[in-house]
Amino acid sequence: MNIYSLVRNAAFAAAFFAAFLLLSEDIIVDKVDFEDANLKEAFSFLSSKCVGKANILFNSSGIAQEEMPLLTMSFRNIPLDELIRYICMESGMKYAKSDNAFIIGKNIDELYISQYNATVVPATANLANIKECLKAYGVTFPDGSTISYNKKTNTLTVKNTGVNHDIISNIFTGSDWIDVRRHPATEKNGEFTFTDIKDRLKKLKISVDFKKESARTVLQYISLKTREKDPSGRGINIFLCTKGMSKIPDITLSLNEIPAGDAIKYIASSLGMRCKIEDNAVLIIPKNQKPESGKN
Repeated sequence: MNIYSLVRNAAFAAAFFAAFLLLSEDIIVDKVDFEDANLKEAFSFLSSKCVGKANILFNSSGIAQEEMPLLTMSFRNIPLDELIRYICMESGMKYAKSDNAFIIGKNIDELYISQYNATVVPATANLANIKECLKAYGVTFPDGSTISYNKKTNTLTVKNTGVNHDIISNIFTGSDWIDVRRHPATEKNGEFTFTDIKDRLKKLKISVDFKKESARTVLQYISLKTREKDPSGRGINIFLCTKGMSKIPDITLSLNEIPAGDAIKYIASSLGMRCKIEDNAVLIIPKNQKPESGKN
């Protein structure tokens, strides 16, 4: 019996969920410094940081001890759900978020049903219009997934994976309607989308002087220096995702008082990678990799 079956089994559900407090998307982990930490250690640490706030369930079945990935990363003031997503991106794990817990493992791929109160505009829209609109937001429909819409009750019923339910939930956050004639704007690679991090990337200036140093060391240094110069102490979180890459070139770089964002973009380019700017971090990822790949 997998963990999803256990949670949803009527005989265990009441006791299982009674032990959990409601998971908050606003949980901030103030400090993370992993150096060659295995996944069990990493998730155990996060569990200790979130006692009484969230539940983190790591299912290590199917992962041999010698296959357990090691993590090296550093963050400050990072939302828990984003941190877990980054860890999964780096380690090749998948995760799903239920009402009461994060469930992480090698094969988290169960489809489940959720309903959303949603008024669809225009009223003449059909199911195909709705599905195409959701696809434009990044929702995928794997084998076995379903979607239906009840116009009388304005209820959208979707059977899909956890990652797709997350996207749909975000679409309806703060709104109970969707206009299928409108699609989200397409983001350009490396574009500074979020005002807060945009300001830090532009205004926090750094100097670096490295010769044949590892990319991870250089980026950790830049992140540290931005925290020192940021009055709030937040600085810029930088996540280097190396999964699927056989070797990362060393960095030789000398820069004097330039915006941190320019330095990060230059490093990403020299590595043959690209920047993806998110709310709480700058991701440096392979050019052909989607940032959401850790989720399922």
